[in-house]
Amino acid sequence: MPVGLIAQGDQRYFLPADTGIGQFDRILEFLALSKSEGGVALETLLAQEEQLWGYHSSLIVITPSNRPDWVVALRELMRRRVRVAVVLLDGASFGGFFNTVDVVPHLYLAGIPPYLVQKGDDIPVALSRVYTSAEVEGSEQLEATEVQV
Repeated sequence: MPVGLIAQGDQRYFLPADTGIGQFDRILEFLALSKSEGGVALETLLAQEEQLWGYHSSLIVITPSNRPDWVVALRELMRRRVRVAVVLLDGASFGGFFNTVDVVPHLYLAGIPPYLVQKGDDIPVALSRVYTSAEVEGSEQLEATEVQV
């Protein structure tokens, strides 16, 4: 299966979809060289790059963002039949200031059950189960605001 990479940090990192072990090595190199500094919001990046994902493409978003704006962008891609998965990096567990799981109710309302990775997690185990939590209880209040977006 062809795999590519798009990341935005100190610059745009783009690797077109390709197959083979060489592609895996190129992706690891891009990830090692990339810096998370930058001013482009995730929802802006998704809108700028949306032409890359067509009918029945797959997209995996890996982010620590707790802002719900990018969830709206993913919902638009899903309407175009792009398959979407989200891996949330729990920023607080890595020493960040924001609570990443604040976005979880928005993801569930969009029909995107997330995976959560925290500092110290065994990555294969964390990615083998969808994040479910009692914190999703706030979704009733979100339904009214989601309609207004």
